[in-house]
Amino acid sequence: YTYRNFKNVTETFRSPEWKPKGFRHIQVSEGSEPNVTDNNVKVNSSAILLLIVLAVSGFSTLAYEVLWTRVLMMFLGHTIHAFAAVLTLFLLGITIGALFIGRIIDNRRNPVRLLGFLQIGVGIIAIICIIVSKSVFAFIDADGFLGAYLNPTYKIISRFITSSLIMFPLTLLIGMAFPLATRLIVKHLKRIGTDVGMAYSINTIGAIIGSLVAGFLIIPILGVKHGVFFVALVNVIIGGVLAMRETPHKNRFMIGAVVFALCSSILFGIGLLDKPMQILPRFFYNSGGFKVLYHEEDITGTVTVVEKSQSVATTYLVI
Repeated sequence: YTYRNFKNVTETFRSPEWKPKGFRHIQVSEGSEPNVTDNNVKVNSSAILLLIVLAVSGFSTLAYEVLWTRVLMMFLGHTIHAFAAVLTLFLLGITIGALFIGRIIDNRRNPVRLLGFLQIGVGIIAIICIIVSKSVFAFIDADGFLGAYLNPTYKIISRFITSSLIMFPLTLLIGMAFPLATRLIVKHLKRIGTDVGMAYSINTIGAIIGSLVAGFLIIPILGVKHGVFFVALVNVIIGGVLAMRETPHKNRFMIGAVVFALCSSILFGIGLLDKPMQILPRFFYNSGGFKVLYHEEDITGTVTVVEKSQSVATTYLVI
C-alpha cells in the first residue's frame, strides 16, 4: 500500500500537467527545442533574480553575524561568549524560521512577492534591533535592575536571554528566506538535485563575501551601527525590486513609493547618526557621569577613551 501510494505521487510529479503554484512553467517536449517567447524570457529573468536574492540573503546573514558579534562582545564581556551567543541565536532562529515557512509556503498565492516582503522585513527589523539594543543593554545591566542582585553566572545568563529576545525576530525572518527561494527555484522533480545545489552554492558564495566585507570593509569604514544600516539598505532594495516585479501594475507605484521612503529613511539615518554606536563594556553601565572622548572601530578591535566625572577626573582607555 505504501509503495503504491509513493509510486502514484511520483507519477503525478512527472506528469507534464503538474506545476507548482506560483510558478511559470515551460513545457518542452522530448527531442525538440524550447519555444523562445516572452514568457520564457521572463522565466529565465525570474530565476536569475531569485539567485541574486539568495546571494544577497547569504551576504546579509553573515554580515549581520559579524556585526552582532562585535556588538555582543562588549555586552557579554568576552569574544568567545559573543561568538557562541551569535552563532547559537542565528542557528536557532534560522531553524525555527525554516520550519515555519515550510508549513505555509505551498498555500501562498504569490510566494515570490512574499520573498520580497521578507527581505524588506529583514532590513527593517535589523535597524530596529540595533537601535534599541544599546538602551536595552544599559537597562538590563544597570545597578537598579539586575546588576546589583545577580551573581556573575546569572548575569551572563540574563545578558544572553536579553540578546536572544532582541535578535530573535531578525534571525527568524532570515531563516525563512532560503527555503522559500529554494522552493521557487526547484521547478521539476528530475532537476531537484541540480537546482538545490545551485541555490545552496549561490547562497554560500554570498555568505562568504558577506563575512569578508563586513569584517574588512564595513566595520573599519562605517562602524557597527552604520554597517547594519548599510546591509539593511541592501535587503530593502533587493526585496523591493522582487516585490514590485510580482505586483500588478496598478499597485506597483504604491510598493515603489514605500520602498523609496524606506531607503531614503535609511540613508538619512546613516547621515544623521554620525557618531559611532559606542557600546561600552558593562562596567560603565553601572554608573553614569562618563563622557566619551574618543571612539574608533577597526578590524582588530574597538578603542574608546572615556572620562569619568568624579571628584577627580579620571580617564579610561577601553580596548
